[in-house]
Amino acid sequence: LTAWRGDALAGSISMDVTGGGPDGAHLRWFVVAGSERGSGLGKELMARAIEHADRVAAGPVWLTTFAGLEAARALYERHGFILSSESEDDQWRGGVREQMFMRPAPAGAPVESSHP
Repeated sequence: LTAWRGDALAGSISMDVTGGGPDGAHLRWFVVAGSERGSGLGKELMARAIEHADRVAAGPVWLTTFAGLEAARALYERHGFILSSESEDDQWRGGVREQMFMRPAPAGAPVESSHP
């Protein structure tokens, strides 16, 4: 999903509802232009992506990010994400602490079982 202001890209979010593996849908990409911060655009993009995941995948949603993005973390937490793990492994080699956030499946969603 992309948002535009005139001919300028204002924000983008990508939710992979099929390739997230056993942890559910994977929020792969989320970025908002600095000029749009505080406008509510990030909240709108996140709400639409979560709504899509709930409608199509009806399971948990996860994302990875890194520590220090406090505004983004607050947005994730407002949408039901919980910090599930942190790691000093820095795949980007930028001196960051990687984090994983999980959002549980919506109430009433079918529960998958690995048992036959």
